[in-house]
This record gives sequence, structure tokens and C-alpha cells, in this order.
Amino acid sequence: MNWEALGATGESIAAIGVIFSLVYLARQVRSQSLENRLASRNSMANELNLVYGDISADAELSAIFLKGITDWDSLDPVEKVRLSFLINRFFRIFEIMFEQHRRRRLDDSFWDGVEAGLNEFCRYPGVRHWWGTREELFSKEMQALVAPKVATPDSPRLHEFQTPG
Repeated sequence: MNWEALGATGESIAAIGVIFSLVYLARQVRSQSLENRLASRNSMANELNLVYGDISADAELSAIFLKGITDWDSLDPVEKVRLSFLINRFFRIFEIMFEQHRRRRLDDSFWDGVEAGLNEFCRYPGVRHWWGTREELFSKEMQALVAPKVATPDSPRLHEFQTPG
């Protein structure tokens, strides 16, 4: 065997090695991308669950939430402040999730569930009132997402809350 043939064989073996390395690297990148999306989804779900936990663990806050989302004007000034910060938390979490979805870091099936919750949340009169006074605090993209949701004449369907009487 001459040196040229030996060199060509070595180059072929090296090329095959490069191809295997690239395939391995592509699999690693894909796996890491999936892990990042799952971590993002879990993080956002945890944030939303923290808000739910705050409401469910505090009877006074639950009462303010229920009363305020159905009738904003029935709240006293302190209750309005408390509910305003709570609704702001919800919308911030939704905005972050929306941005993550737009950047393909949240899959469609997860986003569909989140958006269904957002649709219902936006149907409450108190939430509509709140949004109408604070929408400028959010990105233009979020405003465009929420605008048709708060404009719908539909009443909430998923939760049949009765206001304390």
C-alpha cells in the first residue's frame, strides 16, 4: 500500500468520525432543547400554582378575589389594591407564558390549556375592568392577545362562582 492510499483511507476514517460526531451533537442539542422547554413549562406552571395557592390558602383573599372578579366596584379601596396586584400577577405569568410559546419554548398542547384559562379569566367583569385600566403595562403583543378575550360578551363558563351575599 502506498502513502497516498494510506492517506486517503485515513481521511475517509476521519470523515466518518466527523459525521458520527455531528449526529451525536445534533442529538444532544435536540435533547437539551427538549429539556429546556420542559423546564420552562414546569417553571411557569409552578408560578401559576403559587398564585392559586395564595388564593386558596387565604379565606380573606379568596373572598376579595371572588367578589372583585365578578363586581370590581363592590370592593373597598384596600381590596382593590390587593386584587389589582393579584390580577397583575396572573397577567404577568400569562404574558411570560405567551412569550415562551411565541419563542417555541412552550409546546402548543400546554399553551392551549393556558390560553383556555386565560380566556375564562378575561370573561369576568372585574377582570375586564381591571384590564381596561392597566393594559398599557403590558407588551403590545400581550395587549393584542388579550383585547379580543376581554371584548367577548360571553360569561365565564368553567367556574360557577356565587358571590358571598
